[in-house]
Amino acid sequence: MVDHEPAVERQLPDQAGPGRAMDLLDPARIGGAMGVGVSIRRAWPAAGGSLTFEARETATGRIRAGAITAEGGIRGTAFGADPALTGLTSAVGTGELLVHRFGKRAVLKQPGTGTNPVFVKILRAGKVGRVAHAHQYAQTLASGCNLGVPRVLAEDRTSLTLSAVPGTSLFSLGSGVLRSANVVDGAIPEADPSWTDAWIRFTELWPRFARSASDSLPLHTALDEYRTVHQWVAHAQTHGTLDVDPLLIKDSLEQLRLKLCAVPAQDPVLAHRDLHDKQVFFDAERNTMGLIDCDTLALAEPALDLANLLVHLDLRQAQGLLGAATAATAAAQLRETASLLGVSTQRLDAYAAATRLRLACVYSFRPSYRALARRWALQAD
Repeated sequence: MVDHEPAVERQLPDQAGPGRAMDLLDPARIGGAMGVGVSIRRAWPAAGGSLTFEARETATGRIRAGAITAEGGIRGTAFGADPALTGLTSAVGTGELLVHRFGKRAVLKQPGTGTNPVFVKILRAGKVGRVAHAHQYAQTLASGCNLGVPRVLAEDRTSLTLSAVPGTSLFSLGSGVLRSANVVDGAIPEADPSWTDAWIRFTELWPRFARSASDSLPLHTALDEYRTVHQWVAHAQTHGTLDVDPLLIKDSLEQLRLKLCAVPAQDPVLAHRDLHDKQVFFDAERNTMGLIDCDTLALAEPALDLANLLVHLDLRQAQGLLGAATAATAAAQLRETASLLGVSTQRLDAYAAATRLRLACVYSFRPSYRALARRWALQAD
């Protein structure tokens, strides 16, 4: 049952000033405005120096979302409500809300047939068709590569229902290895050999998938990637989230531009464009792999996806979620995959540098990881 709490919009007496809404991303302030205790999970930059945020109710664990204007106004809504996501209120009563990016999208887990759940993406009106097409296209390509992707089960004006992908995410698999009592000095425990098996299987399947694309997809170039990173740097500087000398960041961006754009690019292949360990699943019983969130399929250099995965291994170690030796096993397989796709060390390193600086900016908007993000930004080169 959805709570019919009133929407909230309050102006704080001590404003942070234009472009510093991040200073107001405080659990006590947000909770006071919403009328319920919360912890802040993450935030995203929005137009005009404002922010959107995702929080959890401390008593129930339910996800709440809202926005902070550049002038200090906090906007929150009832649980499961969002004026831009008109399909959310009815959907949230029948499933578990997993993600709510205010004004953009939400994801729910709902019961399906038998024991298999389904996942419902709630999007703004007009966005569903493109996302559905991307998933259907990915399914067509993946079917010939023994790689599973979610099937589109239903769609309407505001939502898309997708089947589950069998298996365990590489993120969960890796953190499970770390938690195992059998881990000694970072070694992979005998009780969970599937970590190594998963990455071997990835090396077998990913080159087939990457080479399966057609020219109908949009092209994402090295310059596009640089512009993406540059935009995230601008967001971080607008909101003051990194607390790093702007001259250091400017130099890092220039070095990155040279690495990405002053060197001949490799011929493009199929790219996921958001490939990380929470997007790839492995079913040890069937020795199968699956891939989720295929919204951003494009043609790009193969180094783009592989570097994103590689740097996420470093991120998980920095977060304390992955052991060094366990990460090294995966990294070795990723470099083998890169070799099979003809990716040079130079191109892999260039895209890794881009990923590292971008993630530093993204995670600077997550309160728990701002110190980590600053360290990464200082180490960017």
